[in-house]
Amino acid sequence: MCEIWLVIFGTLVAVLLRCCTMLHSYSGEGTPPMYGDYEAQRHWMEITTNLPLKDWYRNTTDNHLDYWGLDYPPLTAYHMYLCGAVAGFINGNFTKLHDSRGHESETHKLFMRTTVLVGDILVYIPALILYYYTCVQLDKRKEEAKKNQKKGNKSVLSLKIFDPSLSVVLGLLYPGLILIDHGHFQYNSISLGLFIFAVICILHRWHISASIFFCLALNYKQMELYHSLPFFFYLLSTCIPKPGQTAISGLVYLTKISLTVVIMFIVIWLPFLFDVEDIRQVLHRQFPVARGVFEDKVSNIWCALNVVFKFKSRFDNFQMMRICLFTTLSAILPSSADLFLRPNVKNYQVHEKTILLAAIPVLLYFPYAPFMCFWFLCISVFSMTPLIVKDQLIIAFAALVVFYIVSFRVCIEHSFKSMFNSSEGLSDVELKVSAPGKIILHGEHSVVYGKLALAASLGLRTKLHLYEIDLPNKLVLNCLPLDFEYVFDLQELIEELLDKPIAITSHPSSFNWESPKLVNHQSLVEIVENVVVEALMNINPAPNRAVVQTVMGVLYLFAGILSSTSVSLCPMRIIIDSDISMGAGTGSSASFSVAFAALFISYLKRKTIGSKNVSKDGFKPFYWPQADVDVLTHYTSGELDRISDWAFQCEMLQLTSRVLGLDNTVCTFGNLVQYRKNHSTTHLTLNTPLTLLLVNSKEPRETKKMVAAVAKLKEDFPHLVEHILEALEDLTVNASGVIQKIDTAAVAGDGAGLSNGFNKWKTLIEINHSLLCSLGVSHPKLDKINRILDKFGLSGKLTGAGGGGYVISVIPPSYDPKEVIRVLKKNGFEVTVTKLGGPGVRVD
Repeated sequence: MCEIWLVIFGTLVAVLLRCCTMLHSYSGEGTPPMYGDYEAQRHWMEITTNLPLKDWYRNTTDNHLDYWGLDYPPLTAYHMYLCGAVAGFINGNFTKLHDSRGHESETHKLFMRTTVLVGDILVYIPALILYYYTCVQLDKRKEEAKKNQKKGNKSVLSLKIFDPSLSVVLGLLYPGLILIDHGHFQYNSISLGLFIFAVICILHRWHISASIFFCLALNYKQMELYHSLPFFFYLLSTCIPKPGQTAISGLVYLTKISLTVVIMFIVIWLPFLFDVEDIRQVLHRQFPVARGVFEDKVSNIWCALNVVFKFKSRFDNFQMMRICLFTTLSAILPSSADLFLRPNVKNYQVHEKTILLAAIPVLLYFPYAPFMCFWFLCISVFSMTPLIVKDQLIIAFAALVVFYIVSFRVCIEHSFKSMFNSSEGLSDVELKVSAPGKIILHGEHSVVYGKLALAASLGLRTKLHLYEIDLPNKLVLNCLPLDFEYVFDLQELIEELLDKPIAITSHPSSFNWESPKLVNHQSLVEIVENVVVEALMNINPAPNRAVVQTVMGVLYLFAGILSSTSVSLCPMRIIIDSDISMGAGTGSSASFSVAFAALFISYLKRKTIGSKNVSKDGFKPFYWPQADVDVLTHYTSGELDRISDWAFQCEMLQLTSRVLGLDNTVCTFGNLVQYRKNHSTTHLTLNTPLTLLLVNSKEPRETKKMVAAVAKLKEDFPHLVEHILEALEDLTVNASGVIQKIDTAAVAGDGAGLSNGFNKWKTLIEINHSLLCSLGVSHPKLDKINRILDKFGLSGKLTGAGGGGYVISVIPPSYDPKEVIRVLKKNGFEVTVTKLGGPGVRVD
């Protein structure tokens, strides 16, 4: 709501500044016989309302082209006709043929100034607001998150310093356009506003609409030709068939865009298309080569070069036109070709106001690099000084520039305050925590029936970044993998989740964050669910199941871990990123739960370190006794146990199938874990992490369905399935021993022992997959992956519940997997190379 009022206030101030500038003199005021641009625009209203359309661009007895002949495209002419009609209605003397030449009065000045302001309000101002509030937001979350994930990356630190509301205010206060349109007097805001609308459509990939708006801009002012080549090459690049598309589809799209442009030009030029001479005359007026490039008030490269080499005396105007055309195309074609080959949305007469054509694109880039853009925009205003002096606008010039600089200073201070609070090392609390994914090496399905399973952590990790922000009373949750961001009211979360007593299974005096198993899980789930439903109910389209589960998991741990403390929470942003594919059997859910449990415990530790009275009344007291680096950056064995317990609770919330406790254990402690249900866990250490090939079949897997299928098979053939399960346990025991021997050989540099160990493990992996196939949990795609691996001397097995998901294959140290990866990808599978047996959850 504050942002909305800021935009409204900024817009009103911008309009007020325009009105103040209107009070100053205009181009050619009181300087007969030609006056200036003000008279040119008035004269166009005169001829368009008094002469037949065919004579608008012709030299006739009633239309002397030497006296401000119409030299803008038809859309400007139609606009002048509309304004002239209104002027004639107000006072016929404003546009009376011949007699109105040089007409000057306060009433007429008010009318003319108002027409410019109306154009600003109807076209330019809405375009700028829409751009900052839609297009800048398109990549805001990911760019901001990337900035915060790249420690010390100065090149992206300036990205998104300005929020949309501040960008709107500074964009509308740009002195250059105000001085030219509302001081000097022109209607640049209309063509530039249409240009911005075209940019908005490009950024939203509405290419047909972009073509329409740019055609309107170009047919309002031919100076938009300077923007036409980037538009042309970018739109042309969109017609190049992408992988999987046919050439016909690209041709069809090109035809659509081409027809749009042709139809727009036909509609706009229709009154002039019935006579070739009319067309020729309109074009002749729009491109007045005879004026040359050394026109009044013009500051350009040719004036500078003419001091050294006398272009003006050596070449006539037509020769200079060819030189200008060649040099302009030579300068712009390399960037145009690059835009065609690598399309990226960011990325002949010279007129004294041409700087606006460069200034407005710079204005659009303002949120991304405010200092450089501000510097350029100030220089662009300074470049107008000769024109400003001639039009006697020095006071307006100085006032607007000073106001703009002060406004920038105020906005930049506000933005930097927010940025410093959310940048590395500058916020009161900033935490980065990550947890690994996991893979079951051996023991899938048999672990459900009390058999031994062997699992390991992966090099793929879920990464969380929490930092306190200067955004009053907000908790911002930004999930990059799901492209989702939501802003919670922090006070409402505190009232709903932290202030109310948490439901537990025994007397509250025994509970704090160290006792997750005492939480009444179902009761807490219901409370969190109510908060989530209320928070997400008004989002359109409705969030998918993955988003809802993510938010539920975060708030569950937020409530469970922080509810027993009286610590004062500050506004914060939490960014979620992950290397782990969701729902593919690599522990994405467990990694997420472990990472968030660790994050909130670390946050609690940072906020309460050394304090003894942080527990709420009636809750078991706790405190960390000292604030040394080791306490803040490492977890004790007890803290790791609590992290694992909280993650287990959270997983029960997120998963529809039974949670065994294996996944959260591996993601918490890392390395290798031997796990048996209802028994203590054995942790094994890999001193040399192994290379693992993860091959994603892209076949969705349903854990609950696969587990139920094995249960049904065991019910139908109990003795047979029991033998298979026992064989899987024996295999797991053997594999554990082989892996430890491989690790010992790797540390000792025993090449023969290493080779022998990998050969044995390869055989065990093949047997393991065959046993799982006998349980009916494989899939044709998984079997196809194994056949490809076998051709390259590797072995693979499904992992997790099966029925889809991943096949894993361990790569020996001397093996180059490039060719097998190429073949797997060629067959449509996703391949990830990662490490096996890395560290568990940690503070990064």
